[in-house]
Amino acid sequence: MSSLSDFLAQPSPSRKRGPSPRGGVIDLLLVVGICLAVIGRTPVGSLAWWAGQRIQGSPVPIPSLTATFSHGMLAPPSVPLGPLPDEVLDEGQLPEPFRSALRAALADGFPEGLAGRLATQGATADADAALLAVDELYDGDAAYAVEALVVGAELAARATARARAAGAESPTTYQGHRVYLPNAVRADADRVVGGTLAVARVLDLRWPVASGFRITSPYGYRVHPVLKTRKLHNGIDIGTPVGTDVVAPQAGTVHVAATNPTSGNYLIIDHGHGVRTSYCHLSEHVAAQGDEVDAGQLIAKTGNTGRSTGPHLHYIVRIGGDTIDPLRFVTPP
Repeated sequence: MSSLSDFLAQPSPSRKRGPSPRGGVIDLLLVVGICLAVIGRTPVGSLAWWAGQRIQGSPVPIPSLTATFSHGMLAPPSVPLGPLPDEVLDEGQLPEPFRSALRAALADGFPEGLAGRLATQGATADADAALLAVDELYDGDAAYAVEALVVGAELAARATARARAAGAESPTTYQGHRVYLPNAVRADADRVVGGTLAVARVLDLRWPVASGFRITSPYGYRVHPVLKTRKLHNGIDIGTPVGTDVVAPQAGTVHVAATNPTSGNYLIIDHGHGVRTSYCHLSEHVAAQGDEVDAGQLIAKTGNTGRSTGPHLHYIVRIGGDTIDPLRFVTPP
């Protein structure tokens, strides 16, 4: 294959140089590059994108044309929290457990964009000011209020419109449109918005079995009763007779209902926002893979299948794939 230096070399004096087809390709690529720059980095491209969204029925607001030069078509400037339209304002407060989860997420680091928006309103960048601001945005949809607080209502609406135009499965949810947020804000959004929604979901979990059953092995490192080696016990064991009802601790979708030699009959429920719960050593599945289940709905019966030393339920809670101690968030009845 010819190198770039070979391509740029002068032709042999003994041969007459004619039109170069490769030179035409280079010219074409230059033209295409200029067109892409016009589309992506100028008001012309922003207006074209906005017009396309409106034609498809997406209620996306007209973009800031002056900001396009510095940020590009799909990365709008920082916008204030409001005012939002009157119909989405409410005097209610963001409910628990979202308040506790949001406060905890902000304690791990305050997003720079949120601090700037609060400053324009004369507020300090702290959790109390953020909670007052999110209460003004809350109108029954906690997920929207938290996202509008962290990234701004306009930016959230724009990401939703892009996700809808791209045919995303759930464009109005944070998980459905987060990839359409600019890279500059997505890291903070994932940490604060995604983290708040996930922790709030965990804080709202119910206990999966009735009261009166003791925990026979807690979460954490232990000597495995069968393998006799020190291993992380990634859930908790609840001692129950075979056939005890297991209920969904929260609404969700049955992600897996299967069997393997270690877990025996097991079931995994996806509750959204990266939260999944697992149930192992079951005697039978009641819910099937793909089923939508409600909180408190019967999903399985406990048992003694798989690698087990006695009848019990091995209960696991995961956030974003990482296991956590359920007892940090839920108190058994």
